[in-house]
Amino acid sequence: MGSKVFVESLESRTLLSGGTPHMIVLGQPMVLVSGASALSAGKAVGIANGDTTPSRQDYTDFGPMSTTSGASTRRYVIKNRGTAPLTISSISIAGLNADDFTLTQTPTGDIAAGTQGVVVVSFSPAAAGTRKAKLVIKSNDPTLSKNKLAIAGLGLTTTNLPDGLQWARTVAGAGPKAAYNTVVKMNYSGYMLNGVMFDSSLNAGRSPFVCPIFDITDPLVQPQVIDGWNEGLKGMRAGEHRTLIIPASLGYGTNANNSIPANSTLIFETELVSLVGPFPYLTVFSGAGAAIPSGTTAASASLGTEFGRTTVGKTVSRTFLLKTTDVDNSILDLNTVRFTNSTDPFSWSASGYDYTLGGWAVTIRYDAPAVGNVNTVVTVTSGDPLHPAYTFAIHAKAVA
Repeated sequence: MGSKVFVESLESRTLLSGGTPHMIVLGQPMVLVSGASALSAGKAVGIANGDTTPSRQDYTDFGPMSTTSGASTRRYVIKNRGTAPLTISSISIAGLNADDFTLTQTPTGDIAAGTQGVVVVSFSPAAAGTRKAKLVIKSNDPTLSKNKLAIAGLGLTTTNLPDGLQWARTVAGAGPKAAYNTVVKMNYSGYMLNGVMFDSSLNAGRSPFVCPIFDITDPLVQPQVIDGWNEGLKGMRAGEHRTLIIPASLGYGTNANNSIPANSTLIFETELVSLVGPFPYLTVFSGAGAAIPSGTTAASASLGTEFGRTTVGKTVSRTFLLKTTDVDNSILDLNTVRFTNSTDPFSWSASGYDYTLGGWAVTIRYDAPAVGNVNTVVTVTSGDPLHPAYTFAIHAKAVA
């Protein structure tokens, strides 16, 4: 009988031997090996005996890992499709770089008919480059006493940062560098250490991801992506490919995120497609063109925030210019203008983006209700990570 080849998936299960259907023989065990997600043993992809082409689809490709520290893992399911107990006499790793792969879990005892056992292999590369080996499973299956399948991984010489981030350049770029406070357009695929891909901009119907990157040590910043991206993408050139190995502390931490369990180390294979430009920070200017710093606590005539004396029943207005390079408001996400108290005698109105002025004109109106001073704080909310709530004080006085 020729060598046994099989293909197994959730949709179809076909067993071939020498290119012809292989029937289950009563009273005999039958071994089938599949690569499986650690999240669900049911999500298994069959691996043909003698397969020489490791792939991520069947979990025989371990992907990239630093030569310095860390390990990726893969889970394999040994199913007994026969009608007699399956005895595994040995499981071993052989081949050129066998020492880079370690068996961390193997079945204990016989595998009863219709049940399965689990094998877990870890990968810690000793050197950079492709690392190759074979997983060898010997059993009492009379038609296939030895299963051999090729496994491989990629060793990376990484730059290791004090906070645990590891990164490696895999393809050089020739374009401009990404710096903090810039917007980047990225292609990426994200994996967990067990080989499960949880997201990719390369999936059908997807497009490159656009995001800003920031200095996460700045206490004013509200990051738009995980810290490992902010730190790991800095310095990339357009066209460059970079692998990021991100510890949980720089990812989602102790919180689960969709299919990503809590405390997960993440591996991102990224490509900087292009730099979109500097992030469009918000700045508020007076009608005279003077910049009003966010957090200004005192009204000033020179900044236009002092409305002065107004007769009761009269109205006075000041126009301010909200400037940003985000002409279509797609990134900044300018939301609203509000005042300290909803009862304050101020109101506002805004026009569309003025290309001549380079911003939005916002008019603040004071309707003097009664004699007295009125102090309030104007808050402009937007997607500006440094100033999500841009504030400044205004003052007005009503007289008889």
